[in-house]
Amino acid sequence: MSRRLAAAGPGERFDQGMDVLRAGGLFGAEAQGRPGHNASRPRTGDVILRLLALPESIGLASSNLSGYSHCGVIRELPEGLFAEDCYPALNGHAGGARRLPLAAWTTREGPADVLHWLILRHPAIDPDLAAAVLDALVASKPRFTLVLDREERLGQGLGAAANCSAFVRAFLEGSGVDCSPALAARDITTTVLTRFFSLARQGFYAAIPGGAGGDFYALAEAHGLTALAAYPAATLPAGFCELLPRFSPILYGQNQAVPLAERRLLLLAYAGIAPTLRAALACHGLSPEAARAWLKRGNGRGLSTLLGALPPGRPVDGTRLAIDRLLALADTPDPYLTIPLATHFGLRQPGPAAGALLAGLLRLMPPLAALARRLGVKPFHLFDAAPRP
Repeated sequence: MSRRLAAAGPGERFDQGMDVLRAGGLFGAEAQGRPGHNASRPRTGDVILRLLALPESIGLASSNLSGYSHCGVIRELPEGLFAEDCYPALNGHAGGARRLPLAAWTTREGPADVLHWLILRHPAIDPDLAAAVLDALVASKPRFTLVLDREERLGQGLGAAANCSAFVRAFLEGSGVDCSPALAARDITTTVLTRFFSLARQGFYAAIPGGAGGDFYALAEAHGLTALAAYPAATLPAGFCELLPRFSPILYGQNQAVPLAERRLLLLAYAGIAPTLRAALACHGLSPEAARAWLKRGNGRGLSTLLGALPPGRPVDGTRLAIDRLLALADTPDPYLTIPLATHFGLRQPGPAAGALLAGLLRLMPPLAALARRLGVKPFHLFDAAPRP
């Protein structure tokens, strides 16, 4: 499948990724999280991403406008499928590298439910080499740290410390995969958190229901993250592989133990962003002109303007296009309102009717917030000023 997609046109690449997400239930309830008939069996070397139904996890993912806060690598053994990752000293784990059954990794973490998960495959990764690289990484016994020191080496071996994304990056580079295009994703985190912290400090969230937004700020403050001028200077987001064009989604699922109304709200922002990311990566290698012609079919909101600014004839860098689109989104009020509100209401376990109503109302938030900004409605004028450090 991966070799065929490498030579496929943008439409086929886009459709394949979207079919996986759709089959897992991201865009509606009809699939109820069941894999599609074309789903691939996970194998050693596949990368897996997930999100917990916890404010901390959602806040971490939201800091880089991603749908995922943790990542690992699939390991296939005679006794079954496992996920290997680098995890903090929580829930009975000592901290560092670990191995868990895949079924457990995609269901719960201590007392928290997993909300959803995604498995990605790179066609150049050999499972046998992947197993050897994983063994070496685990044997190095890295200690866990959420934010890596700037002196820590990344990619060329783990060094003394790691987090989940550093573990996965070291694995991928040890397997021959170039992760450098995704390094610019750190700019998204810096941009989002600088703006978010500024809004919180200037009282933007004072009138938001239930303190939504303010509670995210309190969590960041409790972890000491608000003191960092450029968080996290040396840390990739957990979902960085989703921004690399040679990775293809092969399996997506949602935890059916989490009520549908809760999933619908907590994943609302990601369901809106995911098609644009898939469209940006589908454009990789095309000329800007060819990419814009394909996008006229309606895929990839906001990408045409970015493509129009590229030098004619030069192949599109899908990763850069996806990151630039997320940076453009980070300059709008949308994520700073929609994500906190969706999280606030979603974690209060609304019933089906209330959840559907809230989801519909929150989908109106982006145009309404954009209009309020254009009209200069307070406090939306804060978005037209440089965020305060």
